[in-house]
Amino acid sequence: MILNRRYIRAKVLQSVYAMVQSKNDNLQKEEQFLWMRIDDLEDLHLVILHLLADLRDRESRFLKLKAKRHLASREDKKPNTRFINNPILLALSHSEKLNDTIKSKKLNYWELHGQISERLLEKIKKSTFYKKYMSLEEITFEDDKRFIKKIFQNIIAPSNKLYDFITDVKIGWVDDYPIVNTAILQTLNSLNEGFESYVMFPKAFKNVEDKEFLIQLFRKTVLNSKELAAVFEEKTPNWDNDRLAEIDKILLMMAIGEFLYFPLIPAKVSLNEYIELSKMYSSPKSKVFINGVLDKILKEYKESGKLQKIGRGLL
Repeated sequence: MILNRRYIRAKVLQSVYAMVQSKNDNLQKEEQFLWMRIDDLEDLHLVILHLLADLRDRESRFLKLKAKRHLASREDKKPNTRFINNPILLALSHSEKLNDTIKSKKLNYWELHGQISERLLEKIKKSTFYKKYMSLEEITFEDDKRFIKKIFQNIIAPSNKLYDFITDVKIGWVDDYPIVNTAILQTLNSLNEGFESYVMFPKAFKNVEDKEFLIQLFRKTVLNSKELAAVFEEKTPNWDNDRLAEIDKILLMMAIGEFLYFPLIPAKVSLNEYIELSKMYSSPKSKVFINGVLDKILKEYKESGKLQKIGRGLL
């Protein structure tokens, strides 16, 4: 799984905002763009996994070339192959699913931009945890996994050059990059010895409910935008509508929509989620503003009986 509910909300927020900015009221077209953004997220996940495979394959080719040199040393002819035989890297390198998908979608950026892989590989080989890993007398799968997690957390994910390249390729990957890196780390944590490579390629949604939540949240926010906006405009009489940040307006509409149209989602969960999203996407003052407005609306809905939530403890 890549997307949790918070990031699903973030994707909807981005899509509604793009729709407002473009002044496009073609709901079907905007839904298609929303699904394209989800596809882009999955593509980025594959690209980063393929980078891991590329690092392994580059080192494998380098060791073979060293062994064939005219004055190759004994060490060159019998190199330490622990890195290229790491079971996680091997699984990615040999994965037909990964290689076929990268080829069919034309995502093989590391063939065209090998300097990024080369620099990352150089940093990895200079690191203390690489030297420690390569010098271990006995090795377990936990050692293999720990090593991959360390190079990913300390070298790959924080790489500014990698980040700059990724976000230059596709601007939408700016927001997707941390989501994908988190998902890859979660997957690495879950791996056990003898794992099958397919577990490394999760889909964006963990279930059909999350997929349905994304599209319904988008539709209900867009189709009921005037009614939802009217709710918070009544609670902000001292604010000129033009002074409200567009992001804040959309966050408020989405939150109120969840209060009204999603009976299975606890109101407090919705409240907290949109406060967190305001921290990520809006101004420093938005958190307090959105919290105050939504809290007032929530209290009124409870008192009036307008809040219809199914099950205990959902208010």
